[in-house]
Amino acid sequence: MADTVLIDSYDGIATLTLNRPEKLNALNYALIDRLLAILDAIETDSSIRVIILTGAGERAFSAGGDIYEFSESVAQGADVAMRDFVARGQRLTARLEAFPQTRHRRRQRPCPWRRLRNHRGCAPRHRQRTRPVRQARD
Repeated sequence: MADTVLIDSYDGIATLTLNRPEKLNALNYALIDRLLAILDAIETDSSIRVIILTGAGERAFSAGGDIYEFSESVAQGADVAMRDFVARGQRLTARLEAFPQTRHRRRQRPCPWRRLRNHRGCAPRHRQRTRPVRQARD
């Protein structure tokens, strides 16, 4: 199985590439866990100042959550779905929002996640931050 997140680091910039182009880079358990582990490692690396998050392939940055894996969790019950899928995705979002290094999202095409178009963790390069990023709530 190919690595779900590729990392390329050069001159203080780490480029993280979601690597599931056949599934439009949909977020599954393996991808979320790998991305969280990479973010943990990058946070302690003082040589990396900027993170760029991008997606492999030509069609999309990411289609969102992997519905197939989510449906398997739902079939086991709502509690399992909340624990295994939803909570994991929320941890990733909170982690990106609270990340200390500057981050940018590089889009191939318009972002399919409408709510992330203006998301501070995925702000386009031309946008300047006028307010500090809110801390994740418990």
